[in-house]
Amino acid sequence: MLAASLLACSPSSTRTTAPWTLSLPSGEHIAVDTVRAEHYADGDVLHLFYETDRDIHDTVAMRARARVIWPAFAPFAITGGYDIGAITAVRPQFRIGGAMLGIRRTLKWGVVARRDTSGIWRLDGDTAALAPPVAEPQPIVGTNGDTLRVTPRRRS
Repeated sequence: MLAASLLACSPSSTRTTAPWTLSLPSGEHIAVDTVRAEHYADGDVLHLFYETDRDIHDTVAMRARARVIWPAFAPFAITGGYDIGAITAVRPQFRIGGAMLGIRRTLKWGVVARRDTSGIWRLDGDTAALAPPVAEPQPIVGTNGDTLRVTPRRRS
């Protein structure tokens, strides 16, 4: 199942190499680690990984957070031709050793959103529709000023 695999596997993909920022409708900015296309039996997924300092174990709060992020991320999934999107919170926990020899433990929690046949997006396990995409999407911007280009969905 796709949702279980979000936490367990590392599909081959192209990862960003710079820290990125996404502006939310509230004006808040989130630090984006990676946006990548992933390919599963369920279909192609556009997957956003963002850094958080929030409690990953509070799944109710994390789902609520994904609902806040979705309107800013949705335009990338839609224009890329995806019917499945995923949002994963990443929380670094600790580092042991020096920069080159260190061990970093990272906690992750993710959620999947799917577009149904009527065009409505919902988080897996929810009956409520997600908020619509923002009318004027903001680019995902790198610290060097570059904008992130999203990989379009593979067509079969």
